[in-house]
Amino acid sequence: MVVALEPGGVCQGIVYGIDPGQETEIMSYLDDREGAGYNRVEVTVEVAHNGSPASFSAQTYFPVVHHPTHAPDLPIAKKVALIATGCGISGTAYEYLVNLLKELETLGIQDEDLHATLTHVEAYRRDHSISKSQPV
Repeated sequence: MVVALEPGGVCQGIVYGIDPGQETEIMSYLDDREGAGYNRVEVTVEVAHNGSPASFSAQTYFPVVHHPTHAPDLPIAKKVALIATGCGISGTAYEYLVNLLKELETLGIQDEDLHATLTHVEAYRRDHSISKSQPV
């Protein structure tokens, strides 16, 4: 389970600039990392620059709605079980959630839904005797 942007919403975060001389290499890496389940799309980004708002085009990734890994409507109990026990090449889904919340907090962003999910995931791991450091 990972967090993904969906079209039509609003989010807070960081916008990264890419050196034009490295754009092809970096975008190729990102396209490969995001995989077949995501499409790269152009979006309008609004930022505060020197105290003034500015808008510009940027690229991000949206999930492919009909891809088999896209499952936004899973029941919360199923999401919790997957996050509590899931592990991939980059680590556990539990670590992903914990690290995501830490990064959001460093940006001053509070996401109550993600905090509630973490509470449920930690309860699941406790109830199933899965330690915090134990990959599953």
